[in-house]
Amino acid sequence: MAIKSLSKGKYKSPRGQIVARLLEGTLAGKEFVIGDTDFVRNIATERSERYTNEFAVKTLAYREVDQITAELTITAYQAGKIAKMVAHMSEAAASAQAALADQTIVYEDVDFTDEDTVLSIPARRVSNVVVSDGNAEIYIEGEHYTLTTNDFGKSFVSLIGKPEGAGPDVSIDYDRLASAADRYNFSSLSELMVELVFLENVKPTAGRTAETHVYHKVGLTVDGDYTLIGSDSAPRTVTIKGTIYPDTTKPQPLGYIEDGVAAAA
Repeated sequence: MAIKSLSKGKYKSPRGQIVARLLEGTLAGKEFVIGDTDFVRNIATERSERYTNEFAVKTLAYREVDQITAELTITAYQAGKIAKMVAHMSEAAASAQAALADQTIVYEDVDFTDEDTVLSIPARRVSNVVVSDGNAEIYIEGEHYTLTTNDFGKSFVSLIGKPEGAGPDVSIDYDRLASAADRYNFSSLSELMVELVFLENVKPTAGRTAETHVYHKVGLTVDGDYTLIGSDSAPRTVTIKGTIYPDTTKPQPLGYIEDGVAAAA
């Protein structure tokens, strides 16, 4: 007769969420959920061993752990703030653009024979765009140029023709609109230092308790490619490597895991 079996509540399914609290920089203390991820922890150990010479066959006498390396691998499927900071290895800094009317940029001696030529407007959001040769000849949108502008980034003028009698220069007048954005200064950080909390999610009917993992001090770095343009229609991913460092100010320097949390008298 078999001994008793464990309940179905002892099965664990890999579902949950990660919250990161920034430890350094201008956003220190802020907490952000990372979103849809795959999350794996790996522990590698190095050990010292001694086989005694006391017997005819050398026998293991002791084995001790000399080094532990604990690493986390996060595959982020959503472009949340933490994923973007790691992908660009930068803090997210606020970048403001004040409204400013009657701006002009002039491009001299524009080559109208090159169909690849575009002219950029050095502002994130613009309005009241007028294109001319800087004198009396006005370019007509749709006939001489197309305007690519939106609320998300820079604007561009694509030339498709030239008014008769227009000079060699192209002048673009515009009003700059107020805007704000998160700016990432590419590769300005070697690693992003965070506290990571993993919250396991379980079905209410599963009969399981949810684990909570707390890793006090983790250095996050980007690992591998970050595809900007490609033929794959799947969501862009960011692969993040996390090195767990000890925090000697805590009773459990590397972190802890809790399970079976229940009400107590």
